[in-house]
Amino acid sequence: MSYSSDSHKQLDLLTTNGKSAHHPFFGASSGYGSSDDDLKEDTPNYLILTGNTQTLPGSSPSYDAENSFSEETSIPVSSQSAIWEYDPTSKNFSAWWVNADGSSVKPRILWSNQGDTMFVLTQSPAMFRETFGVEAPEVTFTCVQPVVAPV
Repeated sequence: MSYSSDSHKQLDLLTTNGKSAHHPFFGASSGYGSSDDDLKEDTPNYLILTGNTQTLPGSSPSYDAENSFSEETSIPVSSQSAIWEYDPTSKNFSAWWVNADGSSVKPRILWSNQGDTMFVLTQSPAMFRETFGVEAPEVTFTCVQPVVAPV
């Protein structure tokens, strides 16, 4: 992984082994069960992690940005790619979503492992779990050194 030491926020993560070369950035898209594109403490709104086309850092949700979910389902949802923050000390990644009004929120990452197995981001984990009837434990994304197989 490479990044500028000047900024650890609003990073784009470029994938090298994604499902589609049309969506090379690892970003997020508004959840199809959400009432709008905003993440707030008082709603179960959520994002799903998707392959995306690139969006500008700090930009609000965009329907112009293409994403893998919309390509697979023909359901239009908004996306952002430059959502990641990297902490070089812990080697952890956090997400930052820009709401439609320009406010930034730091959602929690959940593993929604019932039915549709996927990672979701939400501001209200308890409300998400209750609304959608899933367990969805909170997880952390960490950058680790690649393992080299012995020769």
